[in-house]
Amino acid sequence: MIGPAAESAIPQLTQEIKNDPTAYMAARALGEMGLDAQSSIPALSDLLKSNDVGSRAEAAVALSKLGPLPRETIVAIERCLEDKSELVRKSARKALDSLGQ
Repeated sequence: MIGPAAESAIPQLTQEIKNDPTAYMAARALGEMGLDAQSSIPALSDLLKSNDVGSRAEAAVALSKLGPLPRETIVAIERCLEDKSELVRKSARKALDSLGQ
């Protein structure tokens, strides 16, 4: 179950972001839920600071799918353009492009 019909899973997935081994999967699922998962924006923004490259990359892309974002979230994604990982930099660029930034 993914997409808007999975709204009841949002709180659980938001908690999973704090679990390093599954954080990137939770981020991806939340992104696929789109606007319904806007409550996860703070947790996904925090995930941009993860030690895990995949989690940072997934968080950036997921955030871009959650609709209008607070300015501080846009700035956090912009900081990822300077990440040491090419994957994170590309994901941040893709996210910002899809947000019209």
